[in-house]
Amino acid sequence: MKNKNNLSILVLSCDKYSDLWSPFFECFFKYWSNCEYQVYLGANERSFDDKKVRTLLTGEDKDWSSSLRKIVKQINSEYVFVILEDLFLIKDVDNIKFKKCFDILIKINFNHCHVDSNLKPESIMENGIGVYNRSMPYRVNVLGLWKKDYLLKILIDGESPWNFEIMGSYRSSYYDGFYCLPNEIFKTINTVEKGKWFPDKLKISQEMGLKIDTSNRKVLSGFYLFKSKLQIIFVRLINLIPWGKRVKLMNLLRRLFFSY
Repeated sequence: MKNKNNLSILVLSCDKYSDLWSPFFECFFKYWSNCEYQVYLGANERSFDDKKVRTLLTGEDKDWSSSLRKIVKQINSEYVFVILEDLFLIKDVDNIKFKKCFDILIKINFNHCHVDSNLKPESIMENGIGVYNRSMPYRVNVLGLWKKDYLLKILIDGESPWNFEIMGSYRSSYYDGFYCLPNEIFKTINTVEKGKWFPDKLKISQEMGLKIDTSNRKVLSGFYLFKSKLQIIFVRLINLIPWGKRVKLMNLLRRLFFSY
């Protein structure tokens, strides 16, 4: 199946993160050198000067979900792979395996597929693709493969990415077609949190020889770095709990502490 015209790559960003564009694309085209899909960059008013990248502009940033809708509507392909500008590829992408998985996803009529997620699937098919059942929390993730029309369908203007992943998961509970790729296809590092560099990821990026501009972006330190590490540990521990038991636990905690 020829799928290169059915899929586009969207690097979702905004102008205030433009200092990450150069190192991101340096990693992207290094580790996915045989990428055959059209690559777009979503931004506000600034463009990235590279013939391999087409910039899609939204103008003034009203809110996150409205901007994403404006960007996605400018894309003609049936499917979109959304990736964020602060996720740097660090390992070669297995393009053959990716295309095989993508062909399978098209055949089974997928709506959304995680590509780099800590969320464990409910089950795994023989081809290695994981399955997320209905009502599973966080089955919606900004990052991933999307059927474009379905993404536009569950987007609601006025939401932040965090609202979208939480509330979008509730809205998606009426639909099947949610999956995840085998984890080894895409390997990335998350370099920035809330606008600041992770110090260890900044060091890795610099050791990779990437051109990093540290003049406009601070580095996480002190209490905020400690808090971030605690949050990462907490999320990893929570993800070890099967999602059904996790939902029951959260409902119990809400009744105990927030109901009266």
